[in-house]
Parts: sequence; C-alpha cells; structure tokens
Amino acid sequence: MRYSKLTNRLNTHTNTQKGTEINEIREMMTQTASNRKDETPSAHTTQHPGEGTSRWTKLLIALFLVSFILFVVLDSTIGNGWILDVVEAFLNWIEDNTAPGIFVFIVVYFVATIFFIPGSILTLGAGFVFANAFGLGPGVLLGTLTVFLGASSGAVAAFLLGRFLLRDWVSRKTQKYTIFEALDNALAEKGFRIMALLRLSPIIPFNVLNYVAGVTAIGFWQYVWAMFAILPGTVLYVFLGASAGSLADSANGGTIRLSPSSSWLSGLCLVCWPLR
Repeated sequence: MRYSKLTNRLNTHTNTQKGTEINEIREMMTQTASNRKDETPSAHTTQHPGEGTSRWTKLLIALFLVSFILFVVLDSTIGNGWILDVVEAFLNWIEDNTAPGIFVFIVVYFVATIFFIPGSILTLGAGFVFANAFGLGPGVLLGTLTVFLGASSGAVAAFLLGRFLLRDWVSRKTQKYTIFEALDNALAEKGFRIMALLRLSPIIPFNVLNYVAGVTAIGFWQYVWAMFAILPGTVLYVFLGASAGSLADSANGGTIRLSPSSSWLSGLCLVCWPLR
C-alpha cells in the first residue's frame, strides 16, 4: 500500500515537472518567433540604405557620358565638325601662348580622353606646335611629356569611371559564363603583361580600352604601370607632327628635305591613323 502511494506521488511529480518544462519550451519558442517578426522589418530597411541613391548616381553619370560620346562620334563622322574646329582653335591658341599652353594642354587632353575626343589629332598637334616653338628635338620631348601626362591621367579617370559604373554588374555576369570568368581571372593574375601588350597594339582603340579595363578584375596599379607602354606610339605621333612643322618651314624657305626615317614614319602613321 505504501509502495503504491509512493509510486503515484513519483508519477505525479514527474508529470508535473514534464508539463512545466514543456510550457517553458513553448514560451521560449513563442518569444523567439515574436522577436524575429519584430526584427525583420528593421533589417530590411537598414540593409542597404544608400543602394537606391547609388544606382541613380551611376545611371545619371552613364547617361551623361554616353550622350556626350555619341555627340562627339556623330559630329566627327556626319556632323559639322565642331569638335575638330575647337581642337584646331585650341592648338592655334597654344602656338601663341606656349608657356601656359603646356599646362592647359594636359587638362584638355585629360578631358578628351574621358569623352572620346580623337587623341591622335591632339598628339600630332602637340608635336607641330611645340616643335615650331622650341625646335624639333625639344619640341618632340616636351610634346611627348605633355601628351603622356594628359593621356595617362585621363585614362586612369576613365578606368575608375568604368569600374564605378559597371564592375558590379560585369562581375555578376562573368560568373554565369566560364570563358569570361577565365579571362577575368587572367587579367587579375597577369594584368600588367596583358594590358601592356594591348597598349602596344595600334589596332586597339585607346579610349575604349580605358573603360573596358575598368570593368575587368585587373589591379589598379597594374593598369597604371601598363600606361608606360603607350610611350612608343606617343613618341611616333609627336615626331610626325613635329616633322610636319619642319616640312612647312622648309617649304616656306623653298627647300624640302625628307629623310628616309621620316618617310618610313609617315607611311606608318598613314596605316595607324584610322585605327586609333
């Protein structure tokens, strides 16, 4: 009898304890679920506070760049040639104001590189103007330096614009296609070598490559150091512009003398001119 009473008490105590534990577990689950519901809206609202603003900023910058570049292309092909007239007037101003024109030329070349204004005309014009002002040798040296500073700084700015505007979108797209992902990885690992070879090629458009490189995985400093690969082409174009100035002076003096090297370089320019 005593044994049965003790057993009943133990069972009652066990059932009561189990019921208490179950109730505590239920309360904890209910409280956790309510906390999650309370936290969900705030998490969504604070996840990306500036995402909408960033998208609109990128869109506006892209529209402005595309609109201006399209205007330059159309004006140079089927338009009235306003851009070329402005470039010609600018080069005439530099010829009359050589000292301040050096610094202004760097800024203008910087802007021209970003907005797809033909750089070949400015490069040839630099050789022509500076050779007339300082002589053939110093003119080529000074023209090469100013063109390189303006072109390289503009190329870096275009690279950063391309990375800011399109890099996130391109990186998502490359994950879907293995061949593009492989190319992206190759540029990330051997970016300097690949970019230097592309800079040396006269077939690759300079202004286009600046933006294309920005959307790839190439490192920033690899891209910057590869800019020195444009020096051979820069020297060539500046020398040809300076040679044109020397030929004009010779024509005014009644004698025209053209060395074999100048003839060879002039022929090479005629081949490379439409490709830049």
